[in-house]
Amino acid sequence: MGLFMRFSLCGVSLLAAPLFSSAEAFAQEKPSFGPTDPSKPMTVDGPETADLRALVRGTLLTTEPLGGLACLDSPDGKNSQFREAKRDQPIVESLSDLDWEGNSLVDMSQGNDASLRIERADGRPGREIARGRNGLGFQRTFAGPCLAPRGNHGIVVRDPQAVYMQADPQTTFHEGKAEIWDLAAGKKVDFEMTALVGSASWFPDGKSFCIAALVSPEGIPVGAFEDYNQQAIGRRTSLVPVADRRVPAVFHVRLDGGTKTFLQIGRRCVVATDGASILIPGIGTEWMKRDVKTGKFQRVRWQGVFHGRDHPVRRLSTYEGGPLAFIDGVLVVYWGLPTMGAETGVTKNNSPLDGEKPMLTIKAARLSDGRFVTLVPSIDPRDKVSFSASAAR
Repeated sequence: MGLFMRFSLCGVSLLAAPLFSSAEAFAQEKPSFGPTDPSKPMTVDGPETADLRALVRGTLLTTEPLGGLACLDSPDGKNSQFREAKRDQPIVESLSDLDWEGNSLVDMSQGNDASLRIERADGRPGREIARGRNGLGFQRTFAGPCLAPRGNHGIVVRDPQAVYMQADPQTTFHEGKAEIWDLAAGKKVDFEMTALVGSASWFPDGKSFCIAALVSPEGIPVGAFEDYNQQAIGRRTSLVPVADRRVPAVFHVRLDGGTKTFLQIGRRCVVATDGASILIPGIGTEWMKRDVKTGKFQRVRWQGVFHGRDHPVRRLSTYEGGPLAFIDGVLVVYWGLPTMGAETGVTKNNSPLDGEKPMLTIKAARLSDGRFVTLVPSIDPRDKVSFSASAAR
């Protein structure tokens, strides 16, 4: 069977369908750690568990001004330059995790010129995979690059457009044509699918991946909505919010044979480094942990996770936040709120229209007990970040 799935890329018309009209169905929870000053970020109560730091082994890759990329190794805190910052060079719009060889798949832009590139941690020159032209405003050619840990394959979404949900929780989706690239051969794989930007995650062997797409509710298996709501809000109901008459759903796709399997409702996925479980967010800020072997899933929570909706002036679409990596199904590395009492700063080089923005943190938490530790105490929420766990490389 060929690997083929086609969904039309509709406009941004909105529908709070009869299936759903209330924010209750997906329990968009208000954080218990609300802001006291709108110019400052919300905080999370401590204390932190310092000994967790030794368990978080991997590399945080972050963008820098002037097209630079920097690495921070955990737990030793060693900093290094992945890509030198230079004037008049393309900027990095988004980036993938590192593969086993220390490469990252990035999309870059310089003016209206866009390029999809492989950048190397060993200092060797990177190479271009594809080129394009960005559109007016913020219309980009490439978005959401995702590099397989091994196997030399990458995923990118081309020409994404926004789809807005008017009903609570008012999630914004970005969707476009998903492309799979054979990076060794420098050519696209025969594949067709419309998918959500930033939703893809590879299994450790690089032979399959998970990805989310907006699909018609009629195409969702019987019982999927009820099963999801049972975990999300504690009761079975078929109600679900939709955007443009569609609902986000996560699929498992194999490179060989072209099989595509529906997993569950969700708009993104983070496959654990051991491949045994997956973190999947719903339509709002709820997260589920799914067992790959049994298919069972349950809602999970941990302290201080930042969602764009938590920001006093930003929507979920702007700073999505959430998990960056899922280590052995035990530890989550994520965009985190500052810990109460910690010194926090504000961003520099701001737009005169938006002004300063509170700085955030990168944290790690253990799902079994919710204990957490701060890995990076201050980071600009506008930075593009990926975390590549050593267990995955």
